[in-house]
Amino acid sequence: MASVLLFDEVDGKRVLDFADIALVEPGPGEVRYRVEAFALNRADLLYLYGAHYSVAHLPSRIGLEGCGVVDAIGSGVTKFSVGDRVTSIPFNNVSATDCNVAGEYAITPEQFLMKAPAGLTSEEACSITMQYLTAYYPIVEIAKMGPGQSILVTGASSSAGLAAIQIAKSLGVMVIAQTRTGEKSAAILAAGADFVIASEKEPLAEKMLEYTGGRGVDVSYDPLSDDFIGTYMDALAYGSRVFMYGTQCGPTVTFDLVQAVRRHVIIHPYSLYNHVNDPASLERGINWLAEAINSGKFTPVIDTVFPWKRALESYEYMQENKHVGKIVVSLTK
Repeated sequence: MASVLLFDEVDGKRVLDFADIALVEPGPGEVRYRVEAFALNRADLLYLYGAHYSVAHLPSRIGLEGCGVVDAIGSGVTKFSVGDRVTSIPFNNVSATDCNVAGEYAITPEQFLMKAPAGLTSEEACSITMQYLTAYYPIVEIAKMGPGQSILVTGASSSAGLAAIQIAKSLGVMVIAQTRTGEKSAAILAAGADFVIASEKEPLAEKMLEYTGGRGVDVSYDPLSDDFIGTYMDALAYGSRVFMYGTQCGPTVTFDLVQAVRRHVIIHPYSLYNHVNDPASLERGINWLAEAINSGKFTPVIDTVFPWKRALESYEYMQENKHVGKIVVSLTK
């Protein structure tokens, strides 16, 4: 038996709790590993409440990023062996196998695993794939950003926001970060942002134009959605691109079409899943991430590590939105 986090419909609510499940063998192409740590993501909350791209088949496990040691492999697995330390890559789980990772053991298709970087703890290694790969594809592969360009990172205190800051700065890009109240500004500046705008206290578009000398930003990396784009549309450079990768303010995006046409803006609904589903794209991402982490270029920012017995508290803490960087649960502490 293995202890895991499980949820089901209870009185119209999805309730997360500890549960013991049978320890099953990995199927063809799958890898089973003893989880040492797993990281939380806002996507977990969407999944928990039925608002995520992946649809839960109840009762369901939860968790997208885990790090652990391989203890069994299915037929056809060639990249990993028993004893290897691995970390998982989030993907749209449409298979019959429950591949979520929050618990003592997890099973993941081998293509969605990578060797855990030797220089990272398990808590750090479980915190790299969602945040860095989510930012990698739009900033590096699609927008091909470089020196002389600028990016707006909204919701900048999130792990994905902090990763975007680190990646953009490594490319010589000027980073303007948005946060609501300014309470997290110091941590965002410490991550490398050139400027931080507290949008509840300062005029966002006006400050963006000031920092870009009136030109506007080339790329926006935005998890907020709803009508937030309208608050900075006029501070986008002509021909800019907006990557909308989250639904923190709601799943519907509202914007002024005239504003968008005047700025010649490309609004790009974006998900990491759409890129890791392509084998060639996934391989490029894994190779880039492995090099970036193993070379010491990037280090994940971790806010809090909860012990396994307090795992339920970690999700409550995430809902409070007080954290900067990753929330992690350790099964070894």
